[in-house]
Amino acid sequence: MKFVLSLAEPKQKHRAEELLLTNHCVFEGNPSLDAKLTLDEFGLGIHEPNMWNQPAFYVDFTSMDIRTGAGNISRKQPLARAVGRQSEKILDLTAGFGSDASLLAGMGYLVDARERHPIVYALLQDALDRTAQHPVYAEIVAERIRLQHQEANSVGPSFLRAFDAVYVDPMYPPKKSKAAPPRRAQILQYLAGKDLDQDDLIRWVRTHAKRTVVKRPRQAPPTLEEAPHHQVESKLVRWDVWLNQSSST
Repeated sequence: MKFVLSLAEPKQKHRAEELLLTNHCVFEGNPSLDAKLTLDEFGLGIHEPNMWNQPAFYVDFTSMDIRTGAGNISRKQPLARAVGRQSEKILDLTAGFGSDASLLAGMGYLVDARERHPIVYALLQDALDRTAQHPVYAEIVAERIRLQHQEANSVGPSFLRAFDAVYVDPMYPPKKSKAAPPRRAQILQYLAGKDLDQDDLIRWVRTHAKRTVVKRPRQAPPTLEEAPHHQVESKLVRWDVWLNQSSST
């Protein structure tokens, strides 16, 4: 599988270099086999194979519901209870397209995010850069998220302990349901593939982090042999939480 980069204007080559795309893309490919990345006035978008003529998918944070009382960015939400309502600094080691990182930022947390897949990173970084130009969402989302292209396990134990909680959201196992997942989830699965090292990562984080939070489908089997100190559930997912020291829930 290749990633074919299409620049709307030659001057966007510098932007492509900033997003590290020139190291991972080619400029010609097979529309039936390869994904196409489009860098234009709207930002960085992606077309799946066989969908080059369809609208691109863009990561976007400027549609988040941030109305007072809307509830999705309240610290009463299960996500906030999982990372700790009194926490301040969160390390998200598996950022993906930033769904949870943006919610945590909206709740007022400072989020240090890591993403190892270069194309996922580029799509997310471009979305954060665009959000940083928005008159409202810049302060609420973009200014509270720091993203790096990096392997999750490349940081040291002391770095993990500098955060109030370390968040891991491994790729979900395939659903048995016949219903197709949303396009966003399909593209992320297509890009990232299987998390073959997720168990080792979770055990390593559990050993060193003050608070380890692992997101799973609600009915998924236990994350580790060691039972979590507690779990937080929503309608569709659950968060397994381990503590290495006393922490507010």
